[in-house]
Amino acid sequence: TNPTVAEYTVFRGTLLRQQGQFDEAIDDFMKALTKVNEDSKTYQDALRQLVLTYNDFAVECYSKGYYEEAISLLDQAIKRERNEKGFYTNRGDSFRMVGYLSFALADYQQALELDPHDWVIISRISLVHHQYGIK
Repeated sequence: TNPTVAEYTVFRGTLLRQQGQFDEAIDDFMKALTKVNEDSKTYQDALRQLVLTYNDFAVECYSKGYYEEAISLLDQAIKRERNEKGFYTNRGDSFRMVGYLSFALADYQQALELDPHDWVIISRISLVHHQYGIK
């Protein structure tokens, strides 16, 4: 593949993401974003893949108990894509695990605004209220 062509860089980044090579994938997507105009399809594809990579990397960090790192990665995803309920839900889970219940609740409520009928999010909000009651 030609590393100077943005489409190839996005494709390679996508493959790296699928293989769990998140740092390398993020590097490729960031490179692709600098090579094309913001209104191009390639830019939009690279941006979407970048935020999905941040999320996937965060989920892996969360599963290994690296909650602060997961929060930081999800901050990056949310900064670029504010309408993805899963990002707020995942960050809320990470906040809850480190004991930042007010931040967790705020993220769950944001996710619920994006999908008011999601019972998984509603149950997480209930869980945070329950944890508040225990303290």
